[in-house]
Amino acid sequence: YHARAPIHDVALTPRYALAASDHAGLQIYDIKNPLNPIWVTGVDLPAAALSVAYENDTGYVVTNAGVAVINLLDPFSAYLSYSIAMPHAPRVVRTGGHRVFVLDDTGEVFELDKTRRHLIPLAKSATDIWTDVTTLYVARGVHGINIFALDSEQPPFLAQIFHTSSEVEALRAQGNIVVAALHNQTLAVFTQHNRNLQLRALYPLSDALRDFQIIDNTLYVSTTRDELLVLDLSNSAAPALHARYPGTHHIERFAVRDGQVFFAGENKLTSLKLLPEVRFTRTTETTFTATLPADEPLGNYDIAVLNAGRQLNVHHDAVRVTLKTGKKPQLSAEQFQHLLEQQKALRNGTP
Repeated sequence: YHARAPIHDVALTPRYALAASDHAGLQIYDIKNPLNPIWVTGVDLPAAALSVAYENDTGYVVTNAGVAVINLLDPFSAYLSYSIAMPHAPRVVRTGGHRVFVLDDTGEVFELDKTRRHLIPLAKSATDIWTDVTTLYVARGVHGINIFALDSEQPPFLAQIFHTSSEVEALRAQGNIVVAALHNQTLAVFTQHNRNLQLRALYPLSDALRDFQIIDNTLYVSTTRDELLVLDLSNSAAPALHARYPGTHHIERFAVRDGQVFFAGENKLTSLKLLPEVRFTRTTETTFTATLPADEPLGNYDIAVLNAGRQLNVHHDAVRVTLKTGKKPQLSAEQFQHLLEQQKALRNGTP
């Protein structure tokens, strides 16, 4: 769906997609039919929109000048409630547990005080932030990961400092899984218990990372190759590549829900319906079996085999899914002649 300006970020509500669309402000799309987003309305903002987050009928948009708070109680009549100016340009906004956090270009982290409508400083030298209901995760480059506990009645307090062997550029978390993007193009997969992290696996990427999300033990990764990788984290000690989706255009950030992915990166909101899972089982050192689900879409599929040295061997059109057709009826020459005579009699009105 074409927009008026480049889309830098996208966030999802239960029914709508919110697109941070540069000088076009916040653009809102109805995604009841995910493969056919319908533009609803737009909200003009004081400066270019760069990042967006959503919680409780409210949108939070990072602009070049600060943070804009959008009332979305009626998305068709969305409007700017208020904005907060910042001395340094903000980079990203995150929401979780009814709280809002902002990271600026200098690496300083703030919490938005909704009552007083101002920002409270929390940490410095950050490269990324992520939050859920009870925890704020702060990536601090060479200083590793800081973990803040969130209590509804108290300000966030530093609960854990975790040092890493490589610089942490970004991180995501869901449940007991934390994934950090390290400086050397490697994903570090951790499990956590009582906010203590345990390194479970290191997964090298062949291309630099742009964005990533964890949804139900599945890790989605977009890279500078403009493709989407889907990794299975069911066994956190052995992440497994499940699928690769080549992109047809530039991809920056994305959002995932209910098997649907919405991409930011160009002057259009793009959606992708994920394929159902195909399970592969190794039978010998050189062979495997694949189990295709009944709802696998029709078409031709490549199979990409990644060896221990991370060399990729692609088998083009290795699987073809087609409609099952019945056998053509076998007719003798006499039967065929009889059918022709019947057709001629019907055309002439002869019973």
